[in-house]
Amino acid sequence: MAILSITQVQCLEETNEVGSDSIYFVILIGKTRYPFTNTVKSISWFWEDIDKGETVSIPFAVDSQVDADSLILVTMMEKDDGTDIVGKQLTKVRNWMSTMFDLWVGKVMGMSKQEQAERLIPEMKEAIDNYRTNDDIVNTHFLDFADGSTDKILIFVGDGGKYKVSFKLS
Repeated sequence: MAILSITQVQCLEETNEVGSDSIYFVILIGKTRYPFTNTVKSISWFWEDIDKGETVSIPFAVDSQVDADSLILVTMMEKDDGTDIVGKQLTKVRNWMSTMFDLWVGKVMGMSKQEQAERLIPEMKEAIDNYRTNDDIVNTHFLDFADGSTDKILIFVGDGGKYKVSFKLS
């Protein structure tokens, strides 16, 4: 098992909100081998008041039970007033995604992780959308380390913003 970390967040373009952006992540991590376990986490860190061109390079360990067989979905959220996806909202998203994960990973055999992710991404967006207050979903991506690499970059585009986020498996 390895540790999944967010190592860098770079704002390429701010969202269309007034003032600097504040972002956080909602992340699903699931095992694609028996036992088919999964969890959903809400991660806030030093990503407050980020402006265009700003880079935050303070690593944050997301989870320590990740391997090449893990299915990881990452949703970037743009924080507004009100409650983030935490507490009751996070529990509801976690329950929704646990049901969907069991369906698409535990019960439907023969699909690749890419195919599983393609089925789960719309579910994750819908679960978050149903239980968020007024925070905006920037985007959701599949983060895959099956190729053996330990460093990955995802580009999140949405709500008028664009972010480059670096991940590491160590």
